[in-house]
Amino acid sequence: MTAIARCTNCDSAFKVKGHLVGKAIRCPNCGEAFRVESSGGAPTASSKSSSATGGKLGSGHSHAPNVDGFSSQTPAVPNTSEGFFDTHEDVDATYAAHVVVAKHRKRQQQLIFLISCGSLAAIVLIVGTVVAFQYAYDNTAVPLQLADPRSVDTTELDGSWRPYSDTQWGYSVRMPGDPEIDTKNEDKIRSLSIRDQQFGTMRIELRKESHTEWNDYFAKLERAEIFLGVPAGNLMKISSEVTYRNDSTAVHRYILVSKDSRYSKNVAVVHKFFVEGTTITAMWSGKREMLRSPEVLYFFSSIEISGNRYLTH
Repeated sequence: MTAIARCTNCDSAFKVKGHLVGKAIRCPNCGEAFRVESSGGAPTASSKSSSATGGKLGSGHSHAPNVDGFSSQTPAVPNTSEGFFDTHEDVDATYAAHVVVAKHRKRQQQLIFLISCGSLAAIVLIVGTVVAFQYAYDNTAVPLQLADPRSVDTTELDGSWRPYSDTQWGYSVRMPGDPEIDTKNEDKIRSLSIRDQQFGTMRIELRKESHTEWNDYFAKLERAEIFLGVPAGNLMKISSEVTYRNDSTAVHRYILVSKDSRYSKNVAVVHKFFVEGTTITAMWSGKREMLRSPEVLYFFSSIEISGNRYLTH
């Protein structure tokens, strides 16, 4: 015997075996579980049973109407499965259930794929934004030049920065603390340096070496000379250079920056010039935001050699 079952979810109809009436089965179309109601379809004999019954009846009764008013043949119903859907007994029901599970799994995989693509796109967007901001910061946030002496007031530093001088070497400079003074190479090199947590590293070095060629027009200094004594100089590069003249003395100024600004924001300013038989190096190194500070400008402008100031720009 078979019965007509109709899904309560998608309203599709299909044949099931009669013994499944009143039991819960799973729809092969949408996968929804529902219970076969006795009113969902009157149990009817299978096609083989109908043929056998028809063969036993006489010819006079072969076209007689059914006593219940129904045709002896099962009415045509859309058939989406040839078997019943008891997952404990029927292979087709198990297959249909697996198909539904596979559909859900595929939807989950598609959702995970979309989420992954969205996350990757978001990461790329964030990284691109950071790189763009980094590039903008490196090029526009802090101009790579010293402050204009006409726009900076350094008079407040006169009372807090102490002067240090030596008449034999003929120098005078002001610093925010006690510098480390070093004389080496048989009294041919004198240096004063101080490392301050707030103001950075300040250094002035005098060498009794002759570099008269530095005062020539279009003179160029060697790279090793420019980076000599600069903290982490091997990780820095020249950002800008300028040469200006103070009477007959040429002052060469270099601004150095890190080769990779992602790892270091430090900059350095190096002045080099030759005067009265002495080679002078004045250097400051520190955080980029301190480059245009009054303290850096005051340090360079306070340097005097034999009573003359050469770092006036």
